Amino acid sequence: MQRLGQPGTRRSVRLLVPDDAGSSFDSWRNLFHEIGQRFGLEVQVGPEQGAAGCDGDIVTVSDSAMLSRALLRNFTHFRVIGPEPAKRLHASLADELSIPLERAPRPRCSLITSLFDGDRFVRGFLDNGASLAQLASIEHFIVRPASPGRLEHGAILEHMKRHPNVVYLQLRQDPGLYEVWNLCARLSSAPYLSSANVDDRRAPDHPGLLADILDAHPEVDVASTALRVTEQENLPWEESEDCPAWYAEEPSERYDVNRLWRATGQGIRAYNIPHCMPLWRGRLHVLHGGFDEGRFGPSADWEFWLRVG
Repeated sequence: MQRLGQPGTRRSVRLLVPDDAGSSFDSWRNLFHEIGQRFGLEVQVGPEQGAAGCDGDIVTVSDSAMLSRALLRNFTHFRVIGPEPAKRLHASLADELSIPLERAPRPRCSLITSLFDGDRFVRGFLDNGASLAQLASIEHFIVRPASPGRLEHGAILEHMKRHPNVVYLQLRQDPGLYEVWNLCARLSSAPYLSSANVDDRRAPDHPGLLADILDAHPEVDVASTALRVTEQENLPWEESEDCPAWYAEEPSERYDVNRLWRATGQGIRAYNIPHCMPLWRGRLHVLHGGFDEGRFGPSADWEFWLRVG
């Protein structure tokens, strides 16, 4: 992977101008031109109307603090919605640019969502995401990998106007669920990661609770909770108290890799305690690689925990 600004890597990035751009958009132009000068990028500014036919994946942000070096290194097309003026700088850029903008704090955790054909879930999912405690400390990657959904795009943009902690990625091709997770793990600015599936819902304090556990126990790499299970689509978290729970029989304690499988008369069977929305340390991917969907299919997360363990 090339570093941003590395000699011999000059390329173009395109800033898409929204239809309702006013004078506040000038601060975004200035920010991108400063980025271009600092890192040797050719910055092009053009109308958003041509975005649908562009030859690159698109990154959408509504807060300049969400614009990181990793995004600028890996993508070429950027859309700004709102638009609020550029007021803050991502920590990875703050020491590099001369624009006198506030330095944004590093997010505490990153949520990763791969959204494919999720029209019937997306509005309830976004409402649940907006209810999370300490939302400003959460970096939420929402990725649409060539999704056929018709309602997803508009719902995400409306959500972002009210909740600027989102980085929205539109990919021309679908690399697969776990490759989306791997991509966002590389893009993340936070020490902790968690998956956020569009048909799942979280308790408001769920990310913060698990982050507190990992903060307090540096020897622990993955934290998880019991899960309430329902067959009712879009059941709000607040109405889920009577649902049966998986892994509720497990005590609140540390567990190791030997707890993630069970021996049966038919051989070893998965017992994937972390399941669908644990919180894990992003450094695990530096040490142990990514999720391998090609070899392990829908069990790629279980295999990853086994490999780490």
